[in-house]
Amino acid sequence: MSPTLRFIAFAVLIVSGISSFAANFDVRKPAPSSVSPDDLRNRVRDYVKAHKEKATESQPAAFIRDPIAYEKWSDVRWRITRALMDNKPVGDLTEFGLRLEEDGSYSVKAREHPEWVPLDSLLTTLLDSQDFNEFAPQLKDRGFRERDLVVMKQYLGSNTPERLAFKENKPLVETFAAHIRSQNQVRKVPDREQVLAYLYQRARNYEEARRRWAVGLLNALDSQRQRILVSFFEEMDVTRVYGTKPVDTDALVKETIEPFITGQYLQAIKQKEEELQQ
Repeated sequence: MSPTLRFIAFAVLIVSGISSFAANFDVRKPAPSSVSPDDLRNRVRDYVKAHKEKATESQPAAFIRDPIAYEKWSDVRWRITRALMDNKPVGDLTEFGLRLEEDGSYSVKAREHPEWVPLDSLLTTLLDSQDFNEFAPQLKDRGFRERDLVVMKQYLGSNTPERLAFKENKPLVETFAAHIRSQNQVRKVPDREQVLAYLYQRARNYEEARRRWAVGLLNALDSQRQRILVSFFEEMDVTRVYGTKPVDTDALVKETIEPFITGQYLQAIKQKEEELQQ
């Protein structure tokens, strides 16, 4: 029986930890804004079409191999989350698999609509040794050989999305800190949109690192094992949920800038560097 996973995406804007920090902070690169239900539906339709077209290609996991197609997913997900955060109507997206629940959240079955849970997010479960050990015999039943599991385990042991993102993305925290200092010098506090821009850039770059990490994992295997791995995860019983909790944006702004004001962000950098060196 396929494993069951449940993803909660009530606030994808909130991604904790320095591992998600993106490259230099750019105040001119705002987080995607909420849009009208008609506009959102058109964006979703365009994305779903792109995902389905990639699914017809012969190369395994063609969608996550294409950064342009993947960016459509990121934009749609952020638009939905931003609408929920701003208490704006999302509209009827039932035709795309999103079902409105009684508590106001939206849920989707990924096995029926895989476009809502891209493969790279599923592959991260392999980083957990317990999950890996659980999945290994199931993969062998499908055609994995012992040496394929060894190759995959070696890759997972020396590569993680966090490691991939940290080195190139460390400048984000430093440049955002400089931005806050410059604001403090004129007795200003970064406003909501600036903080959301920072969180967006941080999370977006982490997603890109995770996408590249997942492609690297697949490329460590031969094409047959790639197809087995892709089909194994595509058959999982996964539910993704949007909007399970309200977001207090005032508290979010305060929580985000506090470590920069106190200087605790410097300690966070040091701790993460030490963790990644282990």
